[in-house]
Amino acid sequence: MAQNHHRRLKIVAGADPFGCGLKDALVSHLQSIGIEVEDLGSDDYYSVGEKIGRIVSSASAVNNNSEETEIRGLLACGTGVGVAIFANKFPGVYAATCLTPDDAVNARSINNCNVIAVAGGGSTTLESAIEILGVGNPSETKAIGNPLVICRPEKSGGGRLRPLPLGTMNITSQWRRGRDPHRKMVLPEIDADDDGVLGKFLNTPFKSPCPASKSEPWPEEIQTFFDNSLTEMAKIGTTTTPAISSTSCSICDLSAGRDFSPVAIMPGGSMKIVRESPTSAIVRFTAGSIEPAHHHTHGHDILVMKGRKTVWNLTKGERFELGVGDFLFTASGDVHRVRYLEDTEFFIRWDGTWDIQLDEDLATAAANLEKET
Repeated sequence: MAQNHHRRLKIVAGADPFGCGLKDALVSHLQSIGIEVEDLGSDDYYSVGEKIGRIVSSASAVNNNSEETEIRGLLACGTGVGVAIFANKFPGVYAATCLTPDDAVNARSINNCNVIAVAGGGSTTLESAIEILGVGNPSETKAIGNPLVICRPEKSGGGRLRPLPLGTMNITSQWRRGRDPHRKMVLPEIDADDDGVLGKFLNTPFKSPCPASKSEPWPEEIQTFFDNSLTEMAKIGTTTTPAISSTSCSICDLSAGRDFSPVAIMPGGSMKIVRESPTSAIVRFTAGSIEPAHHHTHGHDILVMKGRKTVWNLTKGERFELGVGDFLFTASGDVHRVRYLEDTEFFIRWDGTWDIQLDEDLATAAANLEKET
């Protein structure tokens, strides 16, 4: 949803253990300049990504220009990628991993990004993150806590996470390279009333000029595309595939949505080849249809999924009444004739390619069946 500049902005924040230090520092900074922040703490990257995604998605579903508060998300993990993946699983969430201020401006302008993910694994400094958020000049500073920490489960705290300085844990050297894990990081002194304080992610309007547009207004046709994209993006993830009925089966579902070709030599019949050599197919016959006596080069199995049929194995002198769920194997070369008592659908499988040799014509078959009755 595009930002309404007359609405209050609220940030919902969370991180995994590798991003909690940077997240905590950013939360403190945002609160210091008067921005409302709900801090969900730290958890596994996929869990915290889900939490933030679910909240922003719910807000997006009910939010409109009449709402007083706009909710956006702030996530941090080692790379900024994992948390964004799982936040994006929810409709109405447009999470972007932003490693530079230009990334954030582009994501807001082009994609209407409402969740920003930053890298807390050492590749994004606090100063860079502040620039990405666009909330002040990093050269004007005040001391806060240490953002370069990771978190581990509190042994006696029921699985809750607490931060630990990087220097206290055995982690890869790249986390510590060139950094004092116990140093105090600094935050800018910000005038909360400064009009430029909420730039970048926090206040870059949708469709605004950005680095991708060479800081020029987007052409009218591009802005029209952006406007239309809001509706189209909102549809993604909201449609669901109809649940399969408990009375359905995997073989029955093979026929769903498939185009069937008529069986020219057998009126009332149609089929769809599912696989070639060994071959399987779904076959349909309307009630009253007849398969004249015929045989195949290969033996075949059938499974009735719908309807009823009678099969006469003329070679062996056998007769079979088949209904839903019934299975029948006919050996190679066995001559057989079929009558369909109801609209019927069945699955058939045979070795080799499809072939059929007629042993009588349709009129002869009908006459022979009359004798049977």
